[in-house]
Parts: sequence; C-alpha cells; structure tokens
Amino acid sequence: MVYDEYYNIVLIAVIIVIAIWMLLYYLKISRIKSQLTKEVRSLSNNNIINNVFNIKNNEIVSFSDRSIIIKTDKDNKIFYVDDYVMEFFGKEKKNIMGKPLIGTFIDANPSNEQKMTHIFNMIKGDETQVLLEEMTYDKNRENERTILWKVSASLSSYGNFIGYTYVGYDVTVKNQIHRKIHIMETRDPLTGVLNRKEFLARLDHNF
Repeated sequence: MVYDEYYNIVLIAVIIVIAIWMLLYYLKISRIKSQLTKEVRSLSNNNIINNVFNIKNNEIVSFSDRSIIIKTDKDNKIFYVDDYVMEFFGKEKKNIMGKPLIGTFIDANPSNEQKMTHIFNMIKGDETQVLLEEMTYDKNRENERTILWKVSASLSSYGNFIGYTYVGYDVTVKNQIHRKIHIMETRDPLTGVLNRKEFLARLDHNF
C-alpha cells in the first residue's frame, strides 16, 4: 500500500515536471516566433525583402531608394556614387571620386582582392553577366553590416565596355533572420543543444 502511494506521488511529480517543461518549451517557441515576425515586418518595411532589380542596357537600375550605386571606369576608379553611398559609409563625395574601389568601399585584403579580380575577369570575358558577392563590413563590431553587391559591366552608347556598375543592398537583417531560422531548425529552443535530426545528419557526415 505504501509502495503504491509512493509510486503515485512519483508519477504525479514526473507528470508535473513534464507539463512544466512543455509549457516552457511552448513559451520559448512563441517568443521566438513573435520576435521573428516583428523582424520580418521590419525587414519588409525597410524594402530589403522586396528590392527589385531591372537590367536595362546592361546597367542595373534599382527601384529602391535605399540602394548603393557605384560606377567605376575600366581601372575601377570611382566616377559616380549615389547619395546613399555617402550616408551608409559616412564618406564625402570629394574624398571618393577618382579613388580605387578596393580600399575605398571594399577592404584591401588578399581575400577581397582575389574575389574582385575573379569578378572582373568573369565580366570582361562575358559583358552580359551579372555577378553577386556578399561582403561584411566592421566585422566583430556592434555595427557590423553585410552588403550584397550586384556587379555588371557598364557599356557606352556604342556597346563598348567602359567600366563596372555596382549595386549594393544592406542584407544584414535578412541574414540575421536566416541564421535564426537555421538555429530554430537545428537546435532545441529550450536547451540550445542540437536536435535529433541535426545530430544524426552531422554524425552521418563525419562518419
């Protein structure tokens, strides 16, 4: 009899613990979904999700007033920037014109130089190409920003190659949301550890 009472008490305690855990789990999921919804709405309001590109006469025309537009000559010396460039990078136009793109808007390091050289060569080989490249600015700082660059050839009215057109969009928030979605898909929201599906996938990959 005593054993049965003890068993019932333990069973009730286990049920209560499970119920509390499920409640916390549900609250955690609800909070994450709420945050995600707010960020998606904010993202949409900032025209990041709905940015539209139009290719006309081999030049990229942006329908968003928040795009970064830079034009350079064949040697990648800057000869045009839109107003948002100066707002985003905090640079004055007089300190930009005639300067090389790498070192002014793109950090001059071997990795970036290799990426951009590849893009230049690809476009020179086929002037109809439009290439994408993401670059992060102010790494390891609170104001870290990621720009998605869309690079194409600039052609003269005679169809001759005269340089490059760069259209950039701030995709920082979009990338942050993608990372959060990835975490939600691969980790337990309450404990933060890998879920069963991701654990088995990594186990299969490593062995």
